[in-house]
Amino acid sequence: MSYLVRKRKKREEGFTLIELVIVIAIIGILMAIAIPNYMSARQNAAVNATKANLKNLATAMELHMAENNVYPTTEDDLESYFGGSLPKTPKDKDYIYELKEDTFLIYDPDPYPGTDGTYYGVGPGGTIKEGASITEIGGTEPTT
Repeated sequence: MSYLVRKRKKREEGFTLIELVIVIAIIGILMAIAIPNYMSARQNAAVNATKANLKNLATAMELHMAENNVYPTTEDDLESYFGGSLPKTPKDKDYIYELKEDTFLIYDPDPYPGTDGTYYGVGPGGTIKEGASITEIGGTEPTT
């Protein structure tokens, strides 16, 4: 009987090194799966947010055109349709507005890296335009 009592007293509580290594390996495998999925979901969310913002801005432009028979020439003219400030890009920048005679183009000045550098823009009718450069979607490349 005394042998069992001594054995129980010597036994220490805790995890063995093997158990800790196995737990760390499992966590590593889960992280290797989760991080890429998170990054692609975040990229898709940014693209979808831009597309939604562009459609909303195009709708506001068309509404202003219907009410005033002219596209707005300043961003202040559009702000009244959004109840305050205009939406920003996912990188917290302003969208670029270009008026061309009887049409317009609104686009995000930054490409999206997860989409091979695709630019997104919108014109009359709310059709989203995608291209590998700003000029491909109908915009003017900024001069540096």
